[in-house]
Amino acid sequence: MAAKKIKPCEWCGKMHEVRMADLKRGWGRFCSKTCKAMKQEKRTGQNAAYHARQERRENGGEFVYVGGFGPWDDHKDC
Repeated sequence: MAAKKIKPCEWCGKMHEVRMADLKRGWGRFCSKTCKAMKQEKRTGQNAAYHARQERRENGGEFVYVGGFGPWDDHKDC
């Protein structure tokens, strides 16, 4: 059986069991994928930036071409 260690989650502090092999890889820092995702979001802000882009697109704040297909098709004779 694999050697294990009891360790606190770096996000919520909950104690969880981690395999020693995973600790050596640098894994096992969080008790769940949710805690890992929350820590990563705080560090990078990627999810918030994604949702801001989605909201701008839904509100028509991004590229809108009327009467054409955009600058990548301007050279074509329609």
